Amino acid sequence: MNYCFRHSGHLGLLTFLGDLTIDRIEELSEAIMVSANLVDHLVVSFEKLDELSSEYIQVLCSWHSRCQQLNKRMTLISSLSEDVKPVLENNDYANAIQCLTVCKQSCLWAE
Repeated sequence: MNYCFRHSGHLGLLTFLGDLTIDRIEELSEAIMVSANLVDHLVVSFEKLDELSSEYIQVLCSWHSRCQQLNKRMTLISSLSEDVKPVLENNDYANAIQCLTVCKQSCLWAE
């Protein structure tokens, strides 16, 4: 996994390239933290994503919730491969009680 952050004004784009596996989870969290602190709206993009662990989904949800609490926006853009979609579906993140309570209609995983 590689990543790059670009921003202009209040908008930032954090792009990750490659699979998100458990061995790089702290790096993902730190990249989001640093990027989110610099902008009001953070767009997170994934390219060539064929593997996604449930731990990464939890980190993304946690940061999305944190951004909501700070009155910031975090948007996820990615074309998920057919191998990745079942991870989301099996964990049903879009319907989790905590997510619905904190993020309301802005869930990262809602289609």
